[in-house]
Amino acid sequence: MSSKDLKQEEQAEKNQINHERSDLRKVLALPEGQRFIWRLFEIAGIYRNPYSGDTQSTEYNCGMMAVGQAVLDEAMEANPEAVSSLIIKNKTRK
Repeated sequence: MSSKDLKQEEQAEKNQINHERSDLRKVLALPEGQRFIWRLFEIAGIYRNPYSGDTQSTEYNCGMMAVGQAVLDEAMEANPEAVSSLIIKNKTRK
């Protein structure tokens, strides 16, 4: 692979990341999007202890949590203020 090809590939990857972050910013800007993201966090159990006493169940819970944490990380990269507000709003609601 030539240097030019490598630079083009790196630029394409940066463009893809920027596009995905822009999409996530738009989702977080909508009340419906915020509710959806929060529901994903709940389903993934990012604020629950994944331990269940059963090895397979704990492994499954850890996998779900890892996906949720990846979404949380992406959302924080896209719009940390919106995510912080979302967390505060929903954690104080309970």
